[in-house]
Amino acid sequence: KLVESIQANNYFFFGCDSCDVVTKLFHRCVQLVPDAREKCVLRTADTAYRVKNATEEFKDKFVL
Repeated sequence: KLVESIQANNYFFFGCDSCDVVTKLFHRCVQLVPDAREKCVLRTADTAYRVKNATEEFKDKFVL
């Protein structure tokens, strides 16, 4: 479903309670739809990044 949504340009915010699982899903999506790499965003407890303005930062993105 994630890959289908990416291919159809249906932006989403996907949440998961496992960093390992969501990271694997992210890499699989990027592998299957490499043209969408720029629009895919991975944010977990392990990514040293703090969201400042989600409305702007996640606009037109596939967020996992």
